Amino acid sequence: MAEIAPNLSYHYWCLGVQGEDLVGEADPLVLVRGSEFTPDKEIQNEDDEGHMGTATTKMATYRSSASASPSYTDKTRYKEGWEDAWYLLLGSKDPTTGEIRKEELGTNTGVYQYTFAVNSTQPQDPAFATLYNGFAKTQRDAFKYENCLLNEFEVSGSNEEAPTYTNTFASNFPKFNQQNPARVFPKTTVFTKPAGVSIYIAPKGEYTSIEQLEQYKYPCFIEYSFNVNRNVETQPCSADDFGTSTKVLGDLEAEINITLPWTEATKHLEYVFMGGDKDATEVTDENDDKTVWIVFESGKIGETDYNYQTIIKIPEITLTNADSPQSGSDAKQIELEGNIKENGVDSFIECVITTDLEDLHIQNPTTP
Repeated sequence: MAEIAPNLSYHYWCLGVQGEDLVGEADPLVLVRGSEFTPDKEIQNEDDEGHMGTATTKMATYRSSASASPSYTDKTRYKEGWEDAWYLLLGSKDPTTGEIRKEELGTNTGVYQYTFAVNSTQPQDPAFATLYNGFAKTQRDAFKYENCLLNEFEVSGSNEEAPTYTNTFASNFPKFNQQNPARVFPKTTVFTKPAGVSIYIAPKGEYTSIEQLEQYKYPCFIEYSFNVNRNVETQPCSADDFGTSTKVLGDLEAEINITLPWTEATKHLEYVFMGGDKDATEVTDENDDKTVWIVFESGKIGETDYNYQTIIKIPEITLTNADSPQSGSDAKQIELEGNIKENGVDSFIECVITTDLEDLHIQNPTTP
């Protein structure tokens, strides 16, 4: 009997965020229409070794642990996981009220502004998620990744490519032969296009509005990216079932890279980095600290006057490199690299998103 192997395009994945008091895993609350999914499943083996008076000390091999680091990449699709990614990274709860920091803009507009930020003085544990990878051609070929903790988060884009983000989780080894989750998604999708991105690179300071940063806008950029890594380790405990593990947070690291054309409007960035001033001629031992905002702007939200918008505020960056090539045949560019700093007071990154998503995809005990 002839058989047909279906196309990989039938795979899809869903996400659910676990509320604090939820017992068990979250349901697949949102379909993420991403472009790439990497399961990164791993079963580790150890050798049982001992001297037997033979040519080898390897007597057997046994399975010592099983874990996974699933990741997916998608465009910045509003209402389809973009807002939830920021919640998994930074949280959003007000330290006083315990409520999600969300306000409705205007009166009965259905437009909401979410603020995602780490509270440095009263830090909260990051939320766990449940990730599903289904296969639409069959009934029970889904993988269910439980106890997912967001480990790495990266946003990148260019002057020719729409911004994308990648979530990489530390999770238990997935359950398999699972029921494929139901797919529910809007007929239209909203994401930021290359022309909707603005980058502001300012001297370190306290800025409260885009208008304050207008003089530091660099509309002619080539590419950009930033990455946050929690350096999570998965450590199996003696009481854990095989394939499950305890997630241990490591030392958080965050970096940013921005490439600009080297022009009269940008070349001072290289000189300030080296010498501390645009007119300097000798190197300085002082750091070059910046405040960077990246703004994503998309179309109108329904019939309102509000646009879909994401403002990524990075209050303090120490540049570690600002260099331009001095030979070759390509166009001259300046490459900025820096470490995103945690100063103990401000969130190392704050993100404000304007959207018509009424609620984040968090499953609490009372969620139906």
